[in-house]
Amino acid sequence: MPGRTRRDGWSPERQQAFILRLALCGCVNASARAVEMQARGAHKLRERPGGESFAAAWDKAFEWGRESRIDHSIERALAGEIRSHHYRGRVCGEDIRFGDGLSMAVLNALKPVYRDTDDKRFLRRR
Repeated sequence: MPGRTRRDGWSPERQQAFILRLALCGCVNASARAVEMQARGAHKLRERPGGESFAAAWDKAFEWGRESRIDHSIERALAGEIRSHHYRGRVCGEDIRFGDGLSMAVLNALKPVYRDTDDKRFLRRR
């Protein structure tokens, strides 16, 4: 792991916890907050000379986290979200709500993205 270790800084344990959290949620800000650090510091550590291994782990974890976010969004778009109704502190009913915006975001995330290559006969998936 790159750089000197400060007691209140990006220790190797904190870097590993950040990478694990990033793989789980795919969000840099949330991952940094989970290890009681700031995203700005994570970006600086990533760009620091000697930070190539941290950057490589970051890239892989971010991709895993992205897949997890898409899976979770698909599940919510298909199954909906259960909302409880309360009256005087007690649950008196539930309904399932479907978010059209979420469904559209999922469809856009899953849609293959094509771009032209030099040879116009072929289209390539990104």
